[in-house]
Amino acid sequence: MLDVQLIDNAERRIGRADGVVLELRQDGPPRVAAIEVGAITLARRIHPTLARGLRVLAIRWLPVSIRSVRLPMSLCRESGVDIAVDVDAHADRRLLRLEKWLIRHVVQRLPGSGGVTRRRIVRLEDLIGHRVRTKTGQVVGRIEEVRAVRRGDDYEVIAYHLGPGALLERFAITRRFFRPAVPMLIVRWDQLDIHRPERPTLTCPVEALTRRHG
Repeated sequence: MLDVQLIDNAERRIGRADGVVLELRQDGPPRVAAIEVGAITLARRIHPTLARGLRVLAIRWLPVSIRSVRLPMSLCRESGVDIAVDVDAHADRRLLRLEKWLIRHVVQRLPGSGGVTRRRIVRLEDLIGHRVRTKTGQVVGRIEEVRAVRRGDDYEVIAYHLGPGALLERFAITRRFFRPAVPMLIVRWDQLDIHRPERPTLTCPVEALTRRHG
């Protein structure tokens, strides 16, 4: 199993089996419990001192942790000559940390990169509270509420609500406590680019947004 290529549930390469964890049992043979992925695990196979030195250098010089990731065998299955792991490498923050950092902070900033590696996973908590800006940098308001509807087996985002009225709406504070009603802006899903959740940007003029009083 050592050094076998690992792929995630989208058939993306996520590294190799740098280590294998065995569980010792009193009434049977050792059980393969997990696969470990990471440079420190690989270095430990060469010599423990090398692993310790690499850990110290990583803490001092690297922008992200390179600690090893343990993948339970319950997530693993054979897939030809590879091992398929039931994880999403883009969504799982433990995997490919250094590669993701390099993409965000180096590759995407290279001239001509054109944002090819646009993210496919965004966490809602990374959006809520962030200021929405126009393409020229004008602040329109903060995202306070996100609306979604069920379509088949999926829930799809249909709109983002901005402004103090949306904040009151999120906390279910009804309008009877506020006279006059508090305003909000409604941004359709296709009117907002959230590929950079720390800086959501309108794709349309402000005049195209719907104004409502909560």
